[in-house]
Amino acid sequence: FDQDFLSFYFFPSPNITSKILTLMSVDQLFFIFDDEGLCKVYESYLQKNMAWENFGFFHAVKEYTKCKPEQLKSKAKEIFEEYIKVDAIHELGDLDYSTRTYIEEQLENPPADLFDELSDIAADSLANATVADFLRDPVFHEHNAKSLENNGPRRNGFIALFPCISA
Repeated sequence: FDQDFLSFYFFPSPNITSKILTLMSVDQLFFIFDDEGLCKVYESYLQKNMAWENFGFFHAVKEYTKCKPEQLKSKAKEIFEEYIKVDAIHELGDLDYSTRTYIEEQLENPPADLFDELSDIAADSLANATVADFLRDPVFHEHNAKSLENNGPRRNGFIALFPCISA
């Protein structure tokens, strides 16, 4: 084995470890999104912890991407008003002036991918800031126990994505 191989697998740098943990959190986040019951528990957790904006935005963008071309304009304006506009009811934090302005300028003829980059940022933010805490929260463990009780063994990959749970 060469030195780089051994270093990567046995002595990963903090930078590589951080990237792996981020990828794991994103995988966990999308697993949560794909499980309807778990997604509802996660949404409730975010609301309780005042961290719902990115979740709501991500799902609004998901709906936007399903719109027919003639519906894009009204849906884009709706998303802008609810999440992007200054002092919006669910205003996303840390949006810079140029991003806000760019999106506002696109509202008259919005492209289908208008919110894609911002949606990715919202998902990364959710993954990095909330997933680990959610997995330690009693509400998650209660949901998991009920699911195991009602449904038997979980689908493949559940334990791999959530190592905090014993089989």
